[in-house]
Amino acid sequence: MIEHKTISLADQVFDHLEQDILSGVYQRGEALTETKLSAELGVSRTPIREALRRLEQEGIIEETAKGCIVVGISEQDLTDLFLIRSKLEGLSASTAAANVSIVPQA
Repeated sequence: MIEHKTISLADQVFDHLEQDILSGVYQRGEALTETKLSAELGVSRTPIREALRRLEQEGIIEETAKGCIVVGISEQDLTDLFLIRSKLEGLSASTAAANVSIVPQA
């Protein structure tokens, strides 16, 4: 049986905004307001508000008195991510190599 998963509107808005921020559509320091985003994306302010809350929890935006400001990802964040990834990939490779078994051919 095929499972169909529905993605909430807030999740769709979150994914869209996250991608736009990470790809540079919204620049570091740019203000994002619920009204502006609601008009741009054609959705009500409720899913925008939920998505902005999640982006703030991820540290991608910051809440201020003037709205949300794009923080984005710094060069240090990228350096840290690549370091962590390289360590995990190395650990994964060594674990896989230690657990490999050779099956004799008939």
